[in-house]
Amino acid sequence: MFLCPGRRLISFVSAINVGGRAGGPKFVIGNLFFKFAVDQFGYYGGDANAAKAAGHEFKSLTQLLNCQHVNLHVPLFALFTLYGKRLLVSSVLPISRLSLVYGSNDGGKTLQAENAEANAAMLSVEI
Repeated sequence: MFLCPGRRLISFVSAINVGGRAGGPKFVIGNLFFKFAVDQFGYYGGDANAAKAAGHEFKSLTQLLNCQHVNLHVPLFALFTLYGKRLLVSSVLPISRLSLVYGSNDGGKTLQAENAEANAAMLSVEI
């Protein structure tokens, strides 16, 4: 991250290609999606808050997994913390903007919730 782009061995993918600028730099190696939790664009008010957001993302996925809902699936994921920096890793999923059935793909400006089965699954895990 601290090397100029020409000297990096791993190139970052464009944030636009993977769904947004928040969450820090993102890249894919093999079938793994990596997200460095740094405040690259000033959305979080510092790297410490970006690291907290990654921790909350991990906790959210863990809670969804613990619901054990038969129609609700989450990717394989892990959160690593080293020297105060966080890295969120998940498996690459065969999804696109067109496969979204519940949620938002534009930063929360619109919500996709037209699939009755997905709506029921989300209502069953509502806290």
